[in-house]
Amino acid sequence: MKLVIRHFLLLLGIVWFAGVAPARAADSFVWDAQGKKISAEVGAWPLPVLLQRISAATGWQVFIEPGTTFTASAKFQQLPLGEALHTLLGNLNFALVPQSNAPAQLFVFQTTMQAATQRVIAAPDTGKILDTAQPIPNQLVVTVKPGTDIEALAQQLGARVVGRVAGLNTYLLEFPDAAATALARTALGSNSAVVAVDSNYHVVPPEPGRRLLASSAPFSDMKVKPAEPGAQTVILLDTQLDPNACGLEGYLLPSLSAAGTTALAAATGAGPSHGTSMAETIVRAANGNVKIRPVDVYGASETTTTFNVASGIYLGVNAGGTLVNMSLSSAGNSVFLQQVIQAARRQGVAFYAAAGNEPVTTPMYPAAYPEVVSVTAGDRNGNLASYANRNPSVAVVAAGNSVVCYGDQSWLVSGTSAAAAAMSGQTAAAAANHPGAAMPQVQAAVVGASVKPKL
Repeated sequence: MKLVIRHFLLLLGIVWFAGVAPARAADSFVWDAQGKKISAEVGAWPLPVLLQRISAATGWQVFIEPGTTFTASAKFQQLPLGEALHTLLGNLNFALVPQSNAPAQLFVFQTTMQAATQRVIAAPDTGKILDTAQPIPNQLVVTVKPGTDIEALAQQLGARVVGRVAGLNTYLLEFPDAAATALARTALGSNSAVVAVDSNYHVVPPEPGRRLLASSAPFSDMKVKPAEPGAQTVILLDTQLDPNACGLEGYLLPSLSAAGTTALAAATGAGPSHGTSMAETIVRAANGNVKIRPVDVYGASETTTTFNVASGIYLGVNAGGTLVNMSLSSAGNSVFLQQVIQAARRQGVAFYAAAGNEPVTTPMYPAAYPEVVSVTAGDRNGNLASYANRNPSVAVVAAGNSVVCYGDQSWLVSGTSAAAAAMSGQTAAAAANHPGAAMPQVQAAVVGASVKPKL
């Protein structure tokens, strides 16, 4: 049922039923954060493009009711926030809800605010909303028997080999179009040299950190003790790390890559990479009694895939380490990724993963796999953060805010990613205090003593 409220109150997040905007042709969207005003010149933008531009300019988390369509056309200068959104979104309902220590959330919907559950994330090079539950088009993950010539097989199918985990005889094949992919899947299913065929899925891009104007306890002032020779190794599957970040000296082992490069990211001044923030969070939670094996699963891309995550686990575990931190999530249920996790778990490797930063009950992977401890964000009483996933697979609640240091300044990182990293650090510290104990048993003890979610 359409809402009929005609007033917009930003701080309370009250819903506005907006009117129709006039059609204009242009291409700009400017957000004045200080004055909270918007200037736009929009010519026939599809709703996904408009919402992606809004999210990119403002830093807001944007959610849309699935199936909602609209084309925006408008031209205006320095309109107040409510009036600007009213003009841009036409006859769609919306609510902008402020968050404590987290980006505001914009919900766009036709029926009810609760129906706006799909996160607006730009799919790479498509201009469409990234739906991580859908397989990446024209890609197949293929596991073959030892000795199979994968290049010859790919050539027969008209595909290219674009990724490989040679030690598992598993390869990522890319096809020219959907028809070729469908034919190949059928052919592979009847090929005696093929063990399994799976899809590949996008992983949600990591949330950026935000610079703080002031902080009472910047990470650079916290004197954690140097890592001891017997410190536990945490395998960190994430973006590239900046070795010049505050406080990481002496904690990092040589970096590995599952994304085509082993080069560490250079300092850009734009803020810490997600991997850098997670590494600092782990070190602080472990009070320094930890070593970190960075495994880059993103490379130069803003997103990664379940295939890269599985490859990263294989690389990291083979390099040494019995605890894996996965501050990432996808709605795509990858059989290959779960099989890699299961194999590592049988060898005594423990896993933490972020439950996801969408306030829904749908499962997010790899956190929802039973072999992985799913960590969501909330308070010490078990109350979940407003943005946090609340699927029944969630096992533990940890703080979703982490203050890290970069460029001699303090930055706030929020989300279930930070919560998972904190749990990894705490478990590494507990393992260091119980030498000889198997990591899964240490993890079980830490989780058992931790806060449980009120789902």
